[in-house]
This record gives sequence, structure tokens and C-alpha cells, in this order.
Amino acid sequence: MKNRYVFACLAGLSSMPLAAQAQSPTLTQAQAIQIASTFCQALGAPVTLANGTATFPAAPQCPGLQADHWQPRWSITFPGQASLEVVDATNQVNHYENVQYENQLNNGLEPSGSPIASGAALTDAQAVLTGAGGVTDIASPSSTLNASGTTKTDADTWLVIWNRQVNSIPYKDQQVTVTLQAETGIPILFDLEYPSAPPASTSATVTQSQALTTAGNQLTTAGITQTTLQSATLQVVQPNTYWQNGGSSVPSANAIGVVVWNCRYLATTGNTYEVWVDASSGAVDGGFPYIIAGSAKHPIKAELVHGAKTSHKKKKVH
Repeated sequence: MKNRYVFACLAGLSSMPLAAQAQSPTLTQAQAIQIASTFCQALGAPVTLANGTATFPAAPQCPGLQADHWQPRWSITFPGQASLEVVDATNQVNHYENVQYENQLNNGLEPSGSPIASGAALTDAQAVLTGAGGVTDIASPSSTLNASGTTKTDADTWLVIWNRQVNSIPYKDQQVTVTLQAETGIPILFDLEYPSAPPASTSATVTQSQALTTAGNQLTTAGITQTTLQSATLQVVQPNTYWQNGGSSVPSANAIGVVVWNCRYLATTGNTYEVWVDASSGAVDGGFPYIIAGSAKHPIKAELVHGAKTSHKKKKVH
């Protein structure tokens, strides 16, 4: 039976190289395994310590794409029980997958009953976050109940998300995610998706009006006309070369987060374009297209991007 946890490695995200890996880790294998074991025990998910294996550095969850976390990590496996990642420099758990539950689900052993209340789900998710250790700079969580189908290998889940932020400025597509089994509150997945280092500065000396002028000029240069401004907000992004000739929406190699005015426009074609204007220098730091399939491509880009959001987050599918 197919694995119930499919990694959604969508097109448009980075094939950029990982941040420079440390020559040698700070933790030992035994220490990394112990940190992972302690985390699991705190969640009520006992693991067999003697069977644990640890490798360094951990590879990206989606091969060919950037890692979930910008710092080097350990990959720890307890066969048949759990798989985790631990950030070497901070001892922070940044990924957890409940393999034991996954196997039970694949064998038709889905818990029955009614989903727990949203308040209980938030409490259970917070316990996972606390156990991971040292997670800071996040906004208030949101929770969503995802009802599945009726077969024994489908499962209801609570999805709890904290968006990453710095000085109250949100990151683009960076977040903390906890997935719980809805009827029991059992943690299924945990991801700390922090692919970029924090920005060197969060100051915004460029005004929104100045940023909009720059963004409008960029669209004109690219031959994109008849647009409507949807929003212009401060955001931390991983810069790219999208608006340069021959450029790409893939983040620049080892990109550090930069505070920008994210100016978002809807074109009459139905396509949406983001122009990222550096909030300190006023330069264009890249952008992102949301292109409707079959529409005309504008002169700068030769690639087609689908969907309302591109991310390499792990997703549970049925």
C-alpha cells in the first residue's frame, strides 16, 4: 500500500545548493539520537534508543531542492517508529514523522470517533513546538480540520501552522507546521521550514510609495501592462533573479532573507506577478509569477508556473 505521506516537491522552488555544511558536526551521533529520542518520549511516542541511527549532514527531504532549514542538520531514524532531523548548532528538532502511525494507517488501523476540539488541537500542537526547543519569531497559530474520505486508510487531521516572522514582518512561505491525528491529537508530522537565514537588517527606509513606483517601472520594462495592484506589504523573501533577462524564480544560491516591499499585481490576462523591492536599497530583489496555464508568457520568462502558492512543504495526501 502506498505511503500515506507524500512529499510535495513542487516546481518553482530552489534547486539551489545547500548552505555551506560544517566540516564536522558539533553533536556526536549518540547525542543526536538522544535528542531525537527525548523529543519522541515527550510526545508520548516511545522509540527504541538502541535501534536509532544518525547521519550528518541530512539531505533535503525533496532531492534536488533546498533543505527545510538553512543550518546543517542530523538525520535520525528509529526503524518502524519515527524519523527526525536535528539542527546541529542548536539541538533543535526541525522535522518529525510518526512512522509507526503511518504503518498503522496503511494497515487500516485508523482511530475512530469524533475529532478533538480546536482548542485541544492547539494545545497538543503547542506541546510539539515546545518539545522541539527554541522556536522563536512566530505569529499566532492557525488551525484547520481536514476531513478525509471514509476508507480505513484515510484519516482526519488537524493542521496547525505558525508563520515565521521577524520584528513582526512575515516571511514568504516559511512556517512551522504540526499535523495531528484529529480524533486522538497524536502528532503525525512536524516541520520547521526555515530555509533562509534571518535578514541582516529589518529596517525599511524605502517608503511604500517609492516601492510601488519602482515595481510599476519594472512591470513596464517587462512588457506587462494593464495590471491592478492587489497589495504592497513588507515581507522577508529569499531574493532571486526573476526580473532579470534570463532570470529565474529560484532563490539565489545560499540566499539570506531580505526585507522587501512585496508588490503584487493582477494582470488582465489573469496572471499575478510579484515584484520584490528592497526595503533598504530600493533595488528589485526578484519576484514571483502565478501564471494561468495556457496564457501568453511575458518576455522575461520562458517557464510556466502553476498554482496560487509554490512550496516544498510536506503534505499528507489521501
